[in-house]
Amino acid sequence: MRFRVARPAGTRDGWIEVYLGSPGASTASILAGKPAGKVAVPVTGDWQVYETIETVVESAEGEFDVVLNFDEVGSNTNTFLFNLNSLSVVSPVSDVLLGDCNLDGVVNFQDIPAMITILSTGVYVQEADCNEDGTVGFSDINSFIAILTSS
Repeated sequence: MRFRVARPAGTRDGWIEVYLGSPGASTASILAGKPAGKVAVPVTGDWQVYETIETVVESAEGEFDVVLNFDEVGSNTNTFLFNLNSLSVVSPVSDVLLGDCNLDGVVNFQDIPAMITILSTGVYVQEADCNEDGTVGFSDINSFIAILTSS
């Protein structure tokens, strides 16, 4: 599952847990099981600065009711955890094509505007992590150019 989230600095560490249950099962019974996926929510800097994060959901064949549990360290029911802008169910990608910043399956000069957008927004897109250091930033530019000119 893919989530688009925002979390300002100074908030407690939080995460999203994904639970799967039989269709029609109660929320309590679904939450009594083991999470099928879990992802930490990173600090994005502000309530309206969003980042896309993903978790792989185990055993996700068939039809399920999905329950999302939002939690944080030292949770208090009167605090705000983070903003959830959207979520989507996506198929796992088996291979990442580094440099394919517009996600069209080809690395070419049409990826340059997408790379600029990714760099200016600070959103993590694995295809833009051309030096494969786990972050997307200006340190990826040389690797991006090398990939672009070799394809």
